[in-house]
Amino acid sequence: MNQEEEKACPFVCPSRRQRVLKHRAHYRSQWMHRSMRMMIATLIFVLMWSSYISWPHVEAESSSVNFSDEHMMENWLAEQLEQRTTMIQFKYEGSIDQFSQVLTDVLNDALYSNPFIRYNVSRYTFHWKSYGKGALVSVYVQYRETYEQYQQVRQYAKDQVKRLITPGMNEEQIVRTLHDFVVSQLAYDATMTRFTAYEAITLGSTVCQGYALLLQALYEDAGITSRVVEGNAGGQLHAWNIVQLNNQWYHVDATWNDPVPDKRDRILHTYYLLSDEEIGRDHTWDREKFPQAMQTYKQQ
Repeated sequence: MNQEEEKACPFVCPSRRQRVLKHRAHYRSQWMHRSMRMMIATLIFVLMWSSYISWPHVEAESSSVNFSDEHMMENWLAEQLEQRTTMIQFKYEGSIDQFSQVLTDVLNDALYSNPFIRYNVSRYTFHWKSYGKGALVSVYVQYRETYEQYQQVRQYAKDQVKRLITPGMNEEQIVRTLHDFVVSQLAYDATMTRFTAYEAITLGSTVCQGYALLLQALYEDAGITSRVVEGNAGGQLHAWNIVQLNNQWYHVDATWNDPVPDKRDRILHTYYLLSDEEIGRDHTWDREKFPQAMQTYKQQ
């Protein structure tokens, strides 16, 4: 009887040799299971014991930065995120009641303090452990752009502003010139895998946040007050800019002014210097978080 038949006939009495082999196999299986359980138990014990003994000591030595004020902690975290620090460690001295929520709020505020932080952090995790009168905190961050790449974006913006902006231009001419430059240089990334201003300047292709970040860098270097707006448009998450001209705010959406498929010599101004009411026909955002654009733009 071959093996397939044996499996198909469970009620056939096994031979003595088969019983011996089965018994030996059963004994080996039990021995292996017992050994495995002992090894796992030993490993867990060692890990727990080493964590209990060394973790606070190591963290205490490596975490030389101390905070008791949440605002100072937020500012320092924003600096670390801007520098693209991947592992951030510090001590918090104070009440740890609901500290996870406190830390979440502080990190969120640090992220939103700068669009070049907010849109370049792809993922972060944190853990904390009570220590003395406070907590030891470790934050681990993944970025879409390195600090060196970010610096290249800032230098690129500086160079382009110097090249494109001429003496005698008014604010609206500066806003339009830089908007048109971005639209003419970039193509929308239909694969939706390129998210950064660095990819915009090196590959010529990015999604909406890359458009908005590059335009933001250009406006900042040119002295134009601008913010990146986060919302929805076309049934998906979207980002664009809102700029200040003559003490009034206006929306500028370079992405939606760039035809798809890309036409390098075609620049639209359909979504240029719009009021809340005008852009609100197909864009939505949390209006309480951004300045109000109350007026339709009138050419000066």
